[in-house]
Amino acid sequence: MQEDQTVNQTGGTESGGREEEYGYSGNLYEQMEQDICKRCKRKTIDRSENPQSVLCRDCREELIKLKVPPFMMAAGIGVLVIVGVCIIGFGVRIAAGKVYNSTYMSNTYNDSNNSSYDGECKEAKEKADSGYVVTAMEGLLDLLEENPEDLDAAIMLTDIAMDYSYPDYAAYAIDNYLVDKTVSDAEYNRITAYIDELNLYYDTVDKADEIWTQAAEQGGDDYEAVYEAYHAGLTECLGEHIYDQALLNYYLVYACLDESERIMHLENCLKENENYFEATSQLSIYYRRKGELQKAKTLLEETYQKNKEDYSVLRAFATVELAEGNVEQGLLYAKDAYDIYPEGDYVADTYIVALIANDQVEEADTLTRKMEDDGYYFDDDFYAYQLGDITLEEYYIGE
Repeated sequence: MQEDQTVNQTGGTESGGREEEYGYSGNLYEQMEQDICKRCKRKTIDRSENPQSVLCRDCREELIKLKVPPFMMAAGIGVLVIVGVCIIGFGVRIAAGKVYNSTYMSNTYNDSNNSSYDGECKEAKEKADSGYVVTAMEGLLDLLEENPEDLDAAIMLTDIAMDYSYPDYAAYAIDNYLVDKTVSDAEYNRITAYIDELNLYYDTVDKADEIWTQAAEQGGDDYEAVYEAYHAGLTECLGEHIYDQALLNYYLVYACLDESERIMHLENCLKENENYFEATSQLSIYYRRKGELQKAKTLLEETYQKNKEDYSVLRAFATVELAEGNVEQGLLYAKDAYDIYPEGDYVADTYIVALIANDQVEEADTLTRKMEDDGYYFDDDFYAYQLGDITLEEYYIGE
């Protein structure tokens, strides 16, 4: 006979509103007072493309040959920046315990369930499977705000988040809507398996934080020494199954200076987790800059079918289309990325370039002036393309 079980929690969230606990956000280090590049200690930090940067433009370009700003370089000495998890305001530490009670619900998506949103849960699943993952999850969150007791919506949100590698959404759903709730055996087993994955993920975050702190203490003001120590510490964790290997490889992308090693870590990250969308976009940009446009496009097409709402994928797709001369399609992707997250790395640049390529020069100039007035920094290549001194191909292909 099937017995229902209760999901229990031993830890809790530390932050408040939902908006601060997941999704893309703005500058997380607004109080950072240092204005001088932490590497050369001469030039002013360039935060135009990444508000958390501690490097001047020249140092960033020297350290990262891929034309994507390094999120991990966004840390001040002694401050760890965790890409994709700094936006999470909570460090979920959940352990499950069994409590047998009377039957509350059967299978998650069974039409016999009492949830008034059963049809909407199925619709959310269909949206996610069609590539509109964030839209599906946001819709389920809206349902849960109206009815926090809707276990169907909470479990569906958790399933989608884990399927498409959005641990912040999954942790939020479990922590706020499933802890201490009675579910069926099948649901209980699935949720506790998710909890194990999330604990692995957040344990890796904690370990990286610890390694960074030690590296900063050892390296002091020697910026490169700090990153060498950080790189060494992360490398020692590779192969240890108590840590999330995809996340470790992604951190290592920003902890090393060798381009071939960075590419190896991007590829290893995707081998561990094919839904690591940021890694996919960066790998495609590497191919694009080498002139391997079809290879980049194939990679992005496969990823786009899974997730049509990741701004980094959309932006990368736009640059490949523009480099190929498909300017109308490039503009569509660039606008989508800009609408989703205009503050994203190189998103505004790509959108303006796409506008110019489509002869929407007045709109491009207006947006350029607005961003310049706001303190945004465009690189020399951007202005060269704007003036007609280089082609789209020259702008997007090559070092």
